Amino acid sequence: MQLGKNEELRQWTRTVIEKMPHLSKSQAVVLAMWSFGIVMTQSSGLTTVSVFLAELLGKKENTVRQQLREWLRDAKDKTKTKDGRASLEVTSCFSPLLAWILCLWPESEKRLALAADACWYSMRSWIECLFKDGKRGGMKRHRTKITDPQRAERHWLAIAVATLWQVSVGGEVDANLPISSLDELPPTHVARRNFKNSFLHRCLSCFRRGFLVIKAAVLNRLPLPIGGFFPEPWPTLTPQLHVSQITLSTA
Repeated sequence: MQLGKNEELRQWTRTVIEKMPHLSKSQAVVLAMWSFGIVMTQSSGLTTVSVFLAELLGKKENTVRQQLREWLRDAKDKTKTKDGRASLEVTSCFSPLLAWILCLWPESEKRLALAADACWYSMRSWIECLFKDGKRGGMKRHRTKITDPQRAERHWLAIAVATLWQVSVGGEVDANLPISSLDELPPTHVARRNFKNSFLHRCLSCFRRGFLVIKAAVLNRLPLPIGGFFPEPWPTLTPQLHVSQITLSTA
């Protein structure tokens, strides 16, 4: 499938093909189209993404819409194509997707939290932020009309790839922002007295900053940023609780 002359989408497609090598070329190409369209439009709706990509690539809206829809379908529901009726198995994408995340992880950080101690509960607000990014604050997932579980999980794969790209770009920029400009101020400046700590207070989430950086790169015809992950300090683990005996009351 030809992608037209848009170099930015070509760059992103090459990245998706490289990071998801288990997919057929046609599957990887449409995954790249889906995720690129989601990031550019900040919407995961089929119609919105289709219209954007059609305008970008100089194609008919119905043609692009059919390509994106076919990618979501089970094999038995697909239109016969030169690539056959193979359906995308999302579970096969878990390992490559994790490898993609880890390749953006600092080499010096050897830890990755998969099952967490109770202290991680203090960071539950991060989960709430993810809900916002996937819904009204970002990808508008709640506005789609997909109800079939298999199609929904393929849709979520495209959203996951889009989120991975956006957060990694925003995270890399965020990690390199200066903590403050206090060093440039006179010793008696009032800002020094009011400055309580040395931690950067984010004015934008990594998710939102990533979108703005990617959009600016596209508008300026610059190479697409890929980004990286810079983990924050781990929370202090809770002490082990030793319970010698538990008595259950029958009252």
